[in-house]
Amino acid sequence: MMMTRTASGFAGAGRLMAAILAMLVFATSHDAVAEPPSDAVTPEVQQAVLQADADVFAIVFGNCQWTQLKSLVARDMEFYHDRHGRMATSGDQFIGLIRKKCAREASGEDYRARRELDRDSVQLHAIGDFGVLEIGTHRFFRLHEDGSESLVEQAAFAQIWRRDGKRWKLARVISYGHEKLAEQP
Repeated sequence: MMMTRTASGFAGAGRLMAAILAMLVFATSHDAVAEPPSDAVTPEVQQAVLQADADVFAIVFGNCQWTQLKSLVARDMEFYHDRHGRMATSGDQFIGLIRKKCAREASGEDYRARRELDRDSVQLHAIGDFGVLEIGTHRFFRLHEDGSESLVEQAAFAQIWRRDGKRWKLARVISYGHEKLAEQP
């Protein structure tokens, strides 16, 4: 292509630049579609993390077998709550909190509850080779002696899961945005 100098630049340069730009857009858009986002998690990791989440909360709000938490939480686990501040700075301290909660429920000092994960809200993001960030919302139900339950609260959370051998362990928790939905007698 021959380019001649004009008052406004080179004639034909606009067409050449447009052709180069079109090739670059095509090349980069093709690569962007072919590669997953850098923080994507595999379906296997997604399934394992969501199962670990279910296992932890089945103990915390279900069967109260708090001794089983040792295999599910990291030794250096930290737990932060928007209403109560920093609640735990180690896995043992967190397990102690759950043990006390279960004792209060057993004595009737506190009510039993059920946690329901809003699966549509869950987002999982890889954090390099460290672990996985899980973000989502969940609801809490008060369990009544007659077998009924009532929705009492919803909240958001951000949790970091770290792989420890073949298991995923809960390493960090931030629980925030708690909103009461019903009075708790």
